[in-house]
Amino acid sequence: MKYPDSLRVLGGSWLLLILLVCLPVAASALPANVRLVSSSGGSVSFEVVVPAPKIVPDASGIVRVHLDGYGTFSPPGAVEFPGTTFRVAIPPGGQARFSVSVLEEESLGPLKLARVAGERVVREENGIPVTEPYYPPDPWQEGYCPPVISADAPCFMGRQRILPVHVNPLQIDRNGARLARKLAITVTFEQPAGVSGTGMAAAPVSGAWQRLYDGLLVNPGSVAVLRKPLAPAPAVGMPGEAAKRLKILVSETGLYAIRADSLIAAGLSPGLSTGEIALRYYYYDETQPSLARAVEVPAFFIEGTSGAPGVFDGNDLLVFYALGIKDDPDALDLDARYTDDDVIWLEEQAAGSAMSSATLSLQIPGNPVPVFPAVVKSRKDTFFYKTSVAGTTDFYFSAEPQPMQASLLFDLPSPASVGGYSITLRAQGSDKSGLTHTLVFSLKNSNGTFRLGNGLISAKDAKTFVLRDSTASRLANGRNELVIACNSDYAYMVNDFTVGYPALFVARGNMLDFTLPMGVDYMSPVITGFTVNHGYLIDVTNPRAPVYQELTPQYFTPDGSGYKLTLALDAVVESHYVVLGSGAGTGIPVRDISVDTPSQLRGTAGSYNVAAIVHKDFLQRFAEYVDRRRSQGYRIVTADVEDVYDEFNGGRHSPYAVKRFIKYGFDHWGVEFVILVGDGQMDYKQVMKGNPPAQRGSPPDYVPTYTYSVNVSGLYDDEVT
Repeated sequence: MKYPDSLRVLGGSWLLLILLVCLPVAASALPANVRLVSSSGGSVSFEVVVPAPKIVPDASGIVRVHLDGYGTFSPPGAVEFPGTTFRVAIPPGGQARFSVSVLEEESLGPLKLARVAGERVVREENGIPVTEPYYPPDPWQEGYCPPVISADAPCFMGRQRILPVHVNPLQIDRNGARLARKLAITVTFEQPAGVSGTGMAAAPVSGAWQRLYDGLLVNPGSVAVLRKPLAPAPAVGMPGEAAKRLKILVSETGLYAIRADSLIAAGLSPGLSTGEIALRYYYYDETQPSLARAVEVPAFFIEGTSGAPGVFDGNDLLVFYALGIKDDPDALDLDARYTDDDVIWLEEQAAGSAMSSATLSLQIPGNPVPVFPAVVKSRKDTFFYKTSVAGTTDFYFSAEPQPMQASLLFDLPSPASVGGYSITLRAQGSDKSGLTHTLVFSLKNSNGTFRLGNGLISAKDAKTFVLRDSTASRLANGRNELVIACNSDYAYMVNDFTVGYPALFVARGNMLDFTLPMGVDYMSPVITGFTVNHGYLIDVTNPRAPVYQELTPQYFTPDGSGYKLTLALDAVVESHYVVLGSGAGTGIPVRDISVDTPSQLRGTAGSYNVAAIVHKDFLQRFAEYVDRRRSQGYRIVTADVEDVYDEFNGGRHSPYAVKRFIKYGFDHWGVEFVILVGDGQMDYKQVMKGNPPAQRGSPPDYVPTYTYSVNVSGLYDDEVT
């Protein structure tokens, strides 16, 4: 493809950028005309000899001043002043100050300097942006000249804190241009109080890092003294005190009741008393000495009929309320980008938090309440969108790009025929051409088809549609469909949708989850549909501190072949309850419960310059590599990626756990190199469809790496990377 001489392809610079990143830093990266004068415990002094200028005029008399090895810090539109950066090693904390003296100066006379050109996209060809140079308005005030030296905020290069010092030797005023040809620069600093840690002699600098320091720092010989010390090992906490731990995956928010025989089949030790079982979440928390914060999960036990009294066995039930990953703000993954499951730890021989029991005023006469505001959510991720909108964080959708006529299925338990209902749907456009499309929404079920409304969606816009219908009698008990008609195929995707509707108080499977709105007095719901006359009422208004009460047969009355339950509940605030008949409750599959193999990565002592994060499938083969590298002098610590999840993210799969482990190794072991063993995928949850569509197409995400969405080259190539 040919382009006019004044235009160039933006994408053409990427190969050059990759090559520059991949090239090793040469020892000559520090200009030869820099001389270190002194480097003591409190200051660094060095001299800079500025190269002879090369003045290049154009036909109009505007000039550019070229200095060998110098670039410019001037932004687009501003006058182009030559400049360069020198990197000075400073202590790991405290303030740094700098000063400069001009030792030699050369007059260049009156000069009119050229401005820095910007670049803008003028069109796209086959999805590739074509750019041209242009001159935006000058962002500087007329006559502005940058100072001879300035500095950016300090940053770290490995374990060494660096002060980037910018030198702008060309100065212009009304008397003309002057070029500082020789500068004396001094950086002063103080060692902050309280800096302590393991001596750096225990973590020597590797040859590769030393070459980097030698090539880029003004004072590389000071690194041994100024480098950040190793941090002391934290108190090992999360979790390690228990004799055995089980990891329980929670896929959705709700009340769970797990049988003892199921837990024992998954690996729980038999013969435990109910006082020897604890449930906890763990969250990574740098403010804690152990780097982990434990949150108790209150639970209570229901004694079954087939086990020994006081022993958790047989058909005994462990009952608790748990948050799914999308409802757990402490897990820091509300979009469920990395996993569908939150994690609860069951710890043996540990005292857990018992769910509080209370005597609720269940039989005080209250105002009859025939219906309650129910909510059904459809939010299970089934599709990964690789070319997601730049800047977004949610790459998963509950429905893939839809044809012109699409049907989203949902089940409603016991809808009432009074009042109205609403459907809130979040969607994103998937039309790369940028066209606008019309969506028409309808409800379809055994009662008929009813139009709900319409809306517009464009390109890759994210839209929320709120559909309201004042006639709840149109809803069907059980299966319903949200039908979406579009004027084009595959123009949008569905993030999720929520149905809010009036529901009758009818238990399903001897269980009902319901909410009572705030009122002025007690409310008396009558719940039908029970096949037993015994159960429990659990108040989960505060999901971290639920309260339960046993419901004995006196609270139930016969109702045909079953029973109904009459309650009187305080409605001072909006309240959330779950009623559980004996033997009922949502279970957790045995496949989602596993025995944890204890690890103590945070308790590992010593100095290591290589940290390897390895998927368990490759640990055995990788051991051969470790032996060979150790024989060459490398100090390697190896971590199973599952242990990294456990100790640095409470057991949840996430690249943030990998990042935290690397930082821990950097701070405590002196890690300089990291090896990730096992391929990573953009589709963390392996939901991208393959060919045929029923087959999962994404390979396993062995060791996750952080991804984000970026506009690589225009609308056509927004991409998760």
